[in-house]
Amino acid sequence: MTVDLRIVFARRTPTATVDVVAPDQQIVEQVMMSAGEARIIAVPSAAAFLRVHLPSGRIVILSDPGNLDRTVTAAQLSDAKHRPPRRRPASENRGGEREDRASYPRSERSPYRLPMWDDDELPSKASFGTSGRATLTDSQGEVVLVSSRTSGRKATWRLHNDPRTEPLRLEIETPDDRLALITIPGNIRRISTHAITTPRQQRIIYKVRMQSDQPAQDTILNYLRLGKMDAAQGMLPWAPTSEQLLSDKRSDPYAAAVGAYLLLRLQHFELLHDWPRNLADWMEFLPDGCVIWATQLMRQKPESVDEIRTYLLRAVGRGLPVFTEGLRLLLDGLVLLGKDGEAAHRKVREQAGATRWESPLALRITTGAESGRRSMITITYDIGFGLPI
Repeated sequence: MTVDLRIVFARRTPTATVDVVAPDQQIVEQVMMSAGEARIIAVPSAAAFLRVHLPSGRIVILSDPGNLDRTVTAAQLSDAKHRPPRRRPASENRGGEREDRASYPRSERSPYRLPMWDDDELPSKASFGTSGRATLTDSQGEVVLVSSRTSGRKATWRLHNDPRTEPLRLEIETPDDRLALITIPGNIRRISTHAITTPRQQRIIYKVRMQSDQPAQDTILNYLRLGKMDAAQGMLPWAPTSEQLLSDKRSDPYAAAVGAYLLLRLQHFELLHDWPRNLADWMEFLPDGCVIWATQLMRQKPESVDEIRTYLLRAVGRGLPVFTEGLRLLLDGLVLLGKDGEAAHRKVREQAGATRWESPLALRITTGAESGRRSMITITYDIGFGLPI
């Protein structure tokens, strides 16, 4: 005998994978849930509980024995660590925020110091005080104009969110004369950055969070960042959604690429169909389409050597893939081409430079003229999806 358990994800609840678990610890069903979605699952007992796999890597257990109508809220799944405010010692107050205020006086009308969203489009630059500077540029390296606001070492930009345009680039200049170049998909509508420092700035964490209008895309990319996609069984509920993202490639090619990457990992080639070929042929600004189609051919039709070579080399000609998953697959594919891919492989490696493979988006580090000196600063880049930070 079973009973029906109704699960509702409330508004603003992050998209996640949910295990519906019986009291004997057996998984009854595994589903993907998004904000505003409801599911009815037949369970053996009203004592069944939920195990929610968050994109951040946390697993939250929600148990409410006897309740057959469960509403999951963002507060229940919050990643925030609630700590009382800490009083700063005087030694800490000598730097950091005080230096930030000194750098940009309150009286100065500046895009670095906006108390709220400004209706006018402003140069997308932000100062982190002594912790560096961030700039948003287009594919040609020109500073773009968008609405922005900053406070201390935090900055937020509101973008135009046009999925059919070339990607943007977030440039982060660091105190040790390095430049981090982060590729920003055209479907991103908001970016938040935060430079987190230790008292003497011996360590800086640049935390970047992005948000699109595709919650499924953002969640899949967070799983990519954490390497959770290796647990293919846990991602199986996402396959139909990924197929739909790929199907909608004309309206959002970036989300389509993310869905295709997941289907490649899950080896659901039947859900890929031949749609990646269209993504490659129609979206010339997106190298990822060529990488995805070539990879699919290598796994399904390895005898199509000429077509595989054509699309891999076409990807190289379009520039670096937007997503790190694509860069990894491109380099692997070029190696398999043997001598035909050697020159292209070297070119991609040179363009990629010092890549941060843990980032879901292409992130490379370049060095400035004075970077030969030994840096005493430890710098970490934490790139993910979902707001706020």
